[in-house]
Amino acid sequence: ERYSALFAQVSEEASRVTTAGLPSVREVVIALSVANRRIAATLHSLRSGRSFVHTVNSPKGLDEWSFEAIRREYEDSWRELGIAAAQPIESPIRVSHPFFGPLNAAEWMAALVYEHEMQTRQLDRLMRTQEYASAQGAKWNP
Repeated sequence: ERYSALFAQVSEEASRVTTAGLPSVREVVIALSVANRRIAATLHSLRSGRSFVHTVNSPKGLDEWSFEAIRREYEDSWRELGIAAAQPIESPIRVSHPFFGPLNAAEWMAALVYEHEMQTRQLDRLMRTQEYASAQGAKWNP
């Protein structure tokens, strides 16, 4: 809900703003969608007793997508993750994370929380910039 409310306030123009080396809102939302789907697939693998590293690619043609469509993709990925996380995982198997090494299901969820927190901080910095505020139609400095 936190992200849905945040993303709902972003205009199409503002979603494309990049400044100070920060990713655009579009890029962050796409990255979070991919992470949600990758971890959902990993949780399903762990539940089935398979140790499999999943690769999830961004949907094709994202440059043509409206920010609203990207936001809906994020919400779909979040629902998919919720379904995967709601079911018990009894398997002792661990799946290797590219940065943290072998993780169990709970640790994969913690890695997702870390990724969401890191992206939230980047969004916060971006949304405080003059460029973003101007794209949102603000007449004042953030």
